Amino acid sequence: MKHINTNAQLQKLHNDQLQELSQEDIENIQHIILSMIADLDQYFQKHDIHYYLGGGSALGSIRHQGFIPWDEDMDINMLSTDIDKLANLFKTDSYLSEKYYFCENDYDHEFDVNFARIKLKGTSFKEYLYKDYSKDGIFIDIFPVENVPDNKLLRNIQGFFVTSLLFICSCVRIKDKKELYLNFQGDDTYTSGIQKKVRIGKIFAFRSLNKWLKSSKKMMRKCKNQHSQYITVPTGKRHYFGEMYKREDIFPVVYKKFNDIELPVARHNEIYMSKMFGDYMKIPAVEDRERHFICSYNLGAYKTKKEE
Repeated sequence: MKHINTNAQLQKLHNDQLQELSQEDIENIQHIILSMIADLDQYFQKHDIHYYLGGGSALGSIRHQGFIPWDEDMDINMLSTDIDKLANLFKTDSYLSEKYYFCENDYDHEFDVNFARIKLKGTSFKEYLYKDYSKDGIFIDIFPVENVPDNKLLRNIQGFFVTSLLFICSCVRIKDKKELYLNFQGDDTYTSGIQKKVRIGKIFAFRSLNKWLKSSKKMMRKCKNQHSQYITVPTGKRHYFGEMYKREDIFPVVYKKFNDIELPVARHNEIYMSKMFGDYMKIPAVEDRERHFICSYNLGAYKTKKEE
C-alpha cells in the first residue's frame, strides 16, 4: 500500500500560528526531557518495564551521544505488554500520576493516535494539531513493540491488515481535523493529499476514530508468541514492514551514553539505524532536518539548563 506521508510533507510547510524555536528553546526542552527520562528509566528498571530509544533519539545516541542538536523530543520503543503494565501503574501508583500524565487511547479516548505519551505536569508544550488537548506538558513518545508471526504468510497477512487499519485511522483523523490540516500553506501536493485522505476518511466514518484505533490495536497484537523471531514497531515512521527487526538484534538492550546519563539502545543499534535512516552518520542539510509544530511552550516552575 502506498502511503500519503502527511507528517513528512508537514515538515516543509508554513503556518502563521507556529512558533519557531530558537536553539536555546530547544536546549531548554531537551534539558527537561532528559530529567524526565532519567527519572522514568529508574522507575522502569524497578518495575521490570522493557524499552529502548527509538527513531531520532536512537540516532542521536549513536551519532551525537545524546540529543540531535535540533531535535526537541524523545522517542522510546516499548513492548506493548509493558505499556499495559505502565497504564495500570498510572492508575495505582501516585508517584507517577502526581508527576506525569499518561496518554494512550485505551486509557484516555481524547488521545487519538496509535502510540502512547508521557507528559510532565506543570509544563506546557502545545502542538498545533493537538493545541486543545486537555493534558498539556513536555512529553516523551512511546511506540509499541509487537510480536510478528514466524510463518511468512501469516506475517504478510497481519502486516497487510495492520497497515490498512492504520491508514484508515489516519484518514478518519484527518477528516475530523480537516481545517487544521488545510491551514498549512505552500505545497499543492500536500493539499491534494489531505483532500484525498479526507475523502477516504468520509468513506470509513461509519465508525468512530476510537473504534478504528481499537481495531488496529487488536490486529497489531494478534501474535502472542513472546519469543517470535521478528518484532515490529508498526506505528513507527516506517510502519509494519519497514520497522520489522530480528528480536535478537534488539534484545537484550544495552546502556549507552546519552548526554550526561546512560540510556538503553537496541543490542545492535547500528542495524536498527541502517534500516531506519540508511547512511545514519551523515548530517542532513538544514532544509531536510525534521521540524515540529509548536504553538507555545512553558517550563513552568522547572529550571532552564543555564539556571541549574
